[in-house]
Amino acid sequence: MLTAEGRLGENGATAYLLRDASMPLDSLSSTLTTFLGANVACAQCHDHPFAEWTQRDFYEMASFFGSTAFERVDTRKPAITLRDKNFSKANLVSLLQPNMERVIFDSTRSTVFPEDYAYNDGNPGDKVSHRFISWDGKKGAPLTDIRPQQLRSHFADWMTSAENPRFAAAIANRLWKKLFGVAVKEPVTDLDDLEDATNPELLRLIAQLMIDVDFDIRKFQRIILNTRPIRAGQRDTR
Repeated sequence: MLTAEGRLGENGATAYLLRDASMPLDSLSSTLTTFLGANVACAQCHDHPFAEWTQRDFYEMASFFGSTAFERVDTRKPAITLRDKNFSKANLVSLLQPNMERVIFDSTRSTVFPEDYAYNDGNPGDKVSHRFISWDGKKGAPLTDIRPQQLRSHFADWMTSAENPRFAAAIANRLWKKLFGVAVKEPVTDLDDLEDATNPELLRLIAQLMIDVDFDIRKFQRIILNTRPIRAGQRDTR
């Protein structure tokens, strides 16, 4: 979904990026929240007041999608030609328009700091460097040797890597909630502080299990549902 290109009618995976085509920052925020449990929405406009997220962090992540563009075709004229007693122009436009949109690469596009950027680590309008966030508070060097065409692929590889602890934890936490009605860490959209989970050790355990089964959802659920729970202080007498 993150690397898909082409028309929606030919590649259904493009729907993910096309959904928020006019709101790229919101799209990134949703991506980080959904797949990593990273609560970053506030950082779109300013440093996060309650988490270790800065506005610069957010824009550096957004820059991986900076060369992604969206092409639309006006379907009103074809709709007029095709309309009949069964399908009005409005009906046809609503049917045709989504399938004529495309996700494309545009080498002339890049991410820049917004006009109201107010921090001393960058200036409004400056091009933003590519840099991944980290979970240990340490910032790595900006990535300068990536071809623009490969930015989204590089981002997707980083996000879904077994070495990215938040990806496995986010999936495991969501599945735990699906199975038992409550997640180990609530809400599932905010894993910024894993130690704030009801059982941090359990969350780490199921995240590692997700990695061990190579993100196989069926295997993960089979193991969880065939595991006998033992209360604290209870002896397993099997």
